[in-house]
Amino acid sequence: MIVLFFKFTIIKQNYYLGFLKVIFIIQELTNFLIYKILWR
Repeated sequence: MIVLFFKFTIIKQNYYLGFLKVIFIIQELTNFLIYKILWR
């Protein structure tokens, strides 16, 4: 039971890190687009 819970926690952490990476990439793209629009 404890091992199952531990595996589930690791899976949740991986999804959370992936989610944060996606948000970070979207922020970078948005900043890049704003930069291009303002400074062309």
